[in-house]
Amino acid sequence: MKTKLFTLAFLVSFISFSQVQPINPGLYRTNPDKPNVKMETKVNTRVNATTTTNFNKENELVLSEEKTNVKTPLTADLSNYTDILLVNISLKDDDYSKWYDTDMYNHLPHINSKAYIPVKDILSLSVFKIQNPIEINRKKFKKDRYFLKSIKKDSYLYLILKQTKGRGDDVNSSIIVRDYKNKIIYNATHINTGLNEILAPLIDF
Repeated sequence: MKTKLFTLAFLVSFISFSQVQPINPGLYRTNPDKPNVKMETKVNTRVNATTTTNFNKENELVLSEEKTNVKTPLTADLSNYTDILLVNISLKDDDYSKWYDTDMYNHLPHINSKAYIPVKDILSLSVFKIQNPIEINRKKFKKDRYFLKSIKKDSYLYLILKQTKGRGDDVNSSIIVRDYKNKIIYNATHINTGLNEILAPLIDF
């Protein structure tokens, strides 16, 4: 009796196993001739290359040719002056692509000061003493960011330098230098001109 039961159980198991359908490998392979890992790597590489190309195109600079227009030539004898006062400075910061403007950042003088640093550094190569309003009186600067223009002395020059965003990625710059009588002794506008070149008339004379 036990032998018959064992034989019956064996036959039932054999019949059940034979009815199970084999797994179709095609359901899990995009290409039966190539391993799945290689197919996925090829697709990912193509997507990354396309993404990188689009990113580079979006970050290409659209710049006009460099241009300088001197409206008021510098004819004054600069040897008669001792100091340059940074009355109003607005620059584009290359590291963060932000525009540091005294009007925009009046309530944040520690950020505003970044616009004055490179100008002072370059002009320090000249014979003049450079006066930065934030270094002279930070508290007063918070109340009146242009307070240096009210300090009058015949040996002082007063500098206004502004950069604004132009067409495309152009950087438009304007520079004005006045004497203590508020007379303009130098005035020029620039497109995509370096800061060294903009300030050169006050250094190379």
